[in-house]
This record gives sequence, C-alpha cells and structure tokens, in this order.
Amino acid sequence: MLRALNIFDDEEICDLYQKSYEYWYATKPRVDPVEDIQDEASPNEEPLSFTQEPLFSDNVDILEDESLYRDVKIIIADSKTISLSRVFLGRSSETLKGIIDKENSSCLITIRLPCRAEDDKDTFCEVMTNSLKSFYGKPLAFTPSQYAAAYTCSKQLKIKFKSEEDDFQPRLRQRMLDNSARDCETGLIILKKCMMYDECSDVRNEIARLVLTLRNMSNNYELVVDDCLMSLPPEMLEFVEYGRKHGRFSVFALRYMYVCRHEDLSVEEKCSIMDECIRDRELSPEEVLRLRGLQIQEPSQMLEIYHNLLCTVLEEDEPARGDDDDDDEGDDDDDDANSDL
Repeated sequence: MLRALNIFDDEEICDLYQKSYEYWYATKPRVDPVEDIQDEASPNEEPLSFTQEPLFSDNVDILEDESLYRDVKIIIADSKTISLSRVFLGRSSETLKGIIDKENSSCLITIRLPCRAEDDKDTFCEVMTNSLKSFYGKPLAFTPSQYAAAYTCSKQLKIKFKSEEDDFQPRLRQRMLDNSARDCETGLIILKKCMMYDECSDVRNEIARLVLTLRNMSNNYELVVDDCLMSLPPEMLEFVEYGRKHGRFSVFALRYMYVCRHEDLSVEEKCSIMDECIRDRELSPEEVLRLRGLQIQEPSQMLEIYHNLLCTVLEEDEPARGDDDDDDEGDDDDDDANSDL
C-alpha cells in the first residue's frame, strides 16, 4: 500500500517495516533457553592407529635388492620416483595392470600417479610409496593424518585383494569415523585432509557430522568454528549441528559469519546460504537488520521478508488478543446483569 502512494522508496519502507517489526516482536512473549553450552569436556582420547598385515607373499628381499632389474618406473606426484617390477605391480593392482597391458612393451615403462591435493603432496607420496611396496609383502601402517591419503591411494590403485576379509578399505573408513568421534582435534585433521581428495567424498560428510557438533564448537570454538568450519566449502554447512535460535551457534549466526568471511562468494551463493535462515520466519529484529546489511537481497525481496516476518508475529499474537476480547465480553455481560438488578 505504501509503495502505491509513491511517497517512500523501498529503502524507506524497509525502515518503517523494521521499526514496526521491532515493536511487535517486543510484545511477543518469549522464553529463551540458556545458551547451548556443554559443560562436559570433549573426549580427548589417544587416536587409534591403523595397521594392515602383509597382503601378499613375502618378497621384501627382492624389493630391497637394488641390483635386480626393475622394468617399471613410477613417478609419484611429479616429485618422487620409484622403480619396481611389473610382475608384482600387475598381480596386485588392477589400475597398474591395465596401464602395463595397454603399453604392451618389454621395455622400461613409465607410469605417472598424480596427486590432486597440492597441500598434502608429501603425505601422498609417502603413503603411495608404502602402498606400492606392500605388493612385495611389506605391512602397512597409517597415522590419522595419513588416513585420507591412504584411502585415496587404495581406491586409485584398485588393489586386488585375495578375499573380502583382506580388503582394508572398510576398516580404514571405520577407523576414520571412530577417531573423529573419539577426539575433536584428530577429527578436524581427518576432515580437513578428506576435503583435499575427491576419493574421500563418500566418507567426509559423515566425518563432518561427528566433528561439527554443538559440544565441539562450544568447547573448541577457535579450532572448530574459526579454523575449520569457516574454511570449508559452503555445502558443508549442511552437516553442522546448530544450536538454539538467536544463540551463538544458531543457523543464522554461523551462516551469517560464513558469508561475512567469504567476500569472494557470488551474491547468488550468499543468498543460497542465508535462505535457510529466512525460510523459518523466526529472525529477530537484530538478525533481520544484519541480513539487510549484507546487501545481497533486492529491496523488493527485503520488503517481502519483512512482510512475512510481521505476518508470523501477528498471527502468533492473535490467540492472546482473542483471550483479551473474551475477557472484555465477560465484563460487558456482568455490567448488563448488574443493570438488570
């Protein structure tokens, strides 16, 4: 209606809406619970290591004898070279067997195994080297910081296990989840490493749910929120355990912080992140003012948001006003009765 008068522009109407919303919001009875802070300390248990007994027969002496001819040169992440025998590689890895068969050459073969995680290249090189040596019968052992690289290497190599019991991928996956649940800091390390590898996409969401919990955020705010959550891609916001509305760990508070820290995001991406907060129609006046301050919504969109918020508050106020009307009617009936007397 105000827009039809052509007296105010959209920004001025938003200001009027803001004042109106502040007034009606203040009249709404509320019982805000105590902030969701967990007094219980996060578990701080020693991380579980991962070991794998030799997968193949013991030929370690052949591996260590450098005088023996090696007919496959493997370049790992363009930074490390290891020479091995095609006999051991072909019988142990479907990926390497496919490359060797395709080359169909009796001469020296060069195979490149790239690393897509530039920030984890050293770990990847070490883990891939150990994985290749395991084809000669060497046992495997990984620390939590190596889990993501080990999971990736096992998938890339497509190791030929003798039986399902020998397949260590499920055990390694479970060990990643167990360690993430046992200790917050270890879980954060595993999650950050998993984010570097596409091969870990089937496990990182579960790890995020175990790590980005209300308890962990409460007890380790800087580590979990500042150093981890704010550095993750936007889609990981879906796996956060949020706190109560209007609190420090609410959907609005954490998503607003994320948008403010990621100025490189497009307007569309920022709107998509904040849509989750707008849909529930329970923003406080302070929150809706912050949302407006982001300048990611068109004035017409902000008017619609204000309209919906006001409608929600007024609808909730209807029962209370109805009770007041009933009381007034009762008073009128009493007055009529007294007049009859």
